[in-house]
Amino acid sequence: MMANANAKAAAPQQKAAPKQKVDPTTKLPNQKKQAPAPAKAPKEAPKQAAARPSTASLVPGWSAEQQTALEKGMKDFTTKEFPGKVRWEKIAEAVDDKTPKECFERFKEICAKIKAE
Repeated sequence: MMANANAKAAAPQQKAAPKQKVDPTTKLPNQKKQAPAPAKAPKEAPKQAAARPSTASLVPGWSAEQQTALEKGMKDFTTKEFPGKVRWEKIAEAVDDKTPKECFERFKEICAKIKAE
């Protein structure tokens, strides 16, 4: 038994090889080449009202200037600040030669035509 114990002690012990850091982008010999990830498409800018065709031709009797004034008035006079009829009165003040009722009717007609598209 003693000879066996001496043989183990006499044999040099091998040290474990230090772990090396591996660069994940380095190709190992047995790895297949991976296709690069597809490039992400750039985000498109949100569509603006100006990018849409003018709605002035959708309802007769309104000029492009009146339509622009209506759209601006609707942005400027929000329903939170100006509830109900007050809002449409403010919008009509901004649109030449149009009443609050005409502005509201124009709004409803355009909404209906857009929904129908």
